[in-house]
Amino acid sequence: MKRIIYAALAAMTMLTGCEYHPYYDGQKFRIYHKDCGLLESDGAHIYVPHQLDEPFVLSLYGGWGKSHHIEIEDQEYLGYSYEKGDVKKSGFDGPDMIAAGVTLIPKKIGDTVIRITEETTGESISIFVHVCEAFKAIKVYETQNSLAVGTLLAFRYGGVDDVVKICREDSETGAIEHIVDGRYAFVDHGATVHLEMTFPADEAGQPCAGGAEISKEYDIEFKYGGTYGTANGMMERLNLLDFPLATKSSSYYNFQFVDITGGIVPDTSSPDTRIFYVRSAEIIPWI
Repeated sequence: MKRIIYAALAAMTMLTGCEYHPYYDGQKFRIYHKDCGLLESDGAHIYVPHQLDEPFVLSLYGGWGKSHHIEIEDQEYLGYSYEKGDVKKSGFDGPDMIAAGVTLIPKKIGDTVIRITEETTGESISIFVHVCEAFKAIKVYETQNSLAVGTLLAFRYGGVDDVVKICREDSETGAIEHIVDGRYAFVDHGATVHLEMTFPADEAGQPCAGGAEISKEYDIEFKYGGTYGTANGMMERLNLLDFPLATKSSSYYNFQFVDITGGIVPDTSSPDTRIFYVRSAEIIPWI
């Protein structure tokens, strides 16, 4: 049915000489970024790493998608480039719609505001932009005999070192408290990934400044078991594909980190098994 509709629209376009605008989808103007989610109104805060490993592109949807106006309050901190949306016709499979995009170009650490206006409909969205030293963090939202709920494992954006900053997020205020630094490596095990960490901990195994150093190894799986099938596939869904994968000779997704320290593979259904659960990583500013 979809192909028939697209074919009919294409035929009408050729017969009438009118331009077909598949950008317009009847939805309000909105902005999307893979780390920031869907932005639909004024006032959102986004964090742009000062040194980027990949372009930071805001995709623009809704309206007619043909023309946009971009304003940056203080261009000392942030620049941009703009690419118009496009449609690539692909026979009877329907048009391949490419959203317009605004690539943010950080200049120096500081705060500014960007306002993007869809010129045909007049809709606009203002966003607070913080150019900052940034980390990608995974947060423990559920746990079983392992790292406490609210624990953040923060890795410097781009994986430029092997330091993991272990933090705690206040569930009511969202404030982030740094607990202690540890060291980490994501290790390629073929069909899956292991996270190896060394950090100071108390007698219960919780990260603690001044504690005894312990080493842990976690097998990373989807929350209800299983993997994507490759280490790179798992890292992509963790939103950590830009981090290096070590090797050894021997999406929005939920993951379980199963403690396999010492090479012991536990029964994950046992209430005594040490597991913690996270969602895909998000960019956060450093404190």
